Amino acid sequence: MSETNRTGIVIQAGLGTGAEYLYLSKPDWKKYYDHKGIRSIPESVARLYDEWMFYGIDCDATSITHMCDKYGKHRLNKFKWILAFLTGDLDHDHPFCERLCEVNTWSRKSDEDNLPYKHLVTAISLDDLLDNLSLPQLDILALDIEGSEVPLFETYSWRTKPLFINVEVHTYPEHYSKKEVLQANVEKIKGIIEDQGYEMILSKPTNFRKDIHYTHEMHFLHESLSDKSKASV
Repeated sequence: MSETNRTGIVIQAGLGTGAEYLYLSKPDWKKYYDHKGIRSIPESVARLYDEWMFYGIDCDATSITHMCDKYGKHRLNKFKWILAFLTGDLDHDHPFCERLCEVNTWSRKSDEDNLPYKHLVTAISLDDLLDNLSLPQLDILALDIEGSEVPLFETYSWRTKPLFINVEVHTYPEHYSKKEVLQANVEKIKGIIEDQGYEMILSKPTNFRKDIHYTHEMHFLHESLSDKSKASV
């Protein structure tokens, strides 16, 4: 039995590398726990609930279509897809997107031809996303939002505190070869999240070669569960 009757809530923003937390929406998700990416979730968080609801958000419609076809065509009551750009910086251009005519509206750039896709997507803050979804709580937040991590956390109200946060920190494209820029972003995000009552339980560079560091992954656990979970990660 679960410790609560509520359904666990997961938001994963940025689906380009996979929506591994979507496996939590399976009725038999516990079978996948030791074999899929969801193993990164501390056991004390994952096993709080027997059922999970997954929300996937991305500014690229093709990523959403791919994930829906691959993972979840038959579980529509257990997951939702949101086509939007999650960021805290709603007033300035983002390196991976091109601002179009309307305020808070963006278009994803194509890596191949450097042309914007035809669809428009809304830029939205985490506070507004939670308001629009009318979520009772947020248990897991996973972010891979291509350089918008710092403004997202700088502007978030923290009125709802996830139990577990997985964030991949980026540098902007013009700073790919500057390790110190990435490290500055890592330290800034670490300070913001720890000040809200979290313990960092994982910190590691990812997607790097030689002296070029593109990303850095960090996991944070809310202090109410940190004593239970540090050893299980």
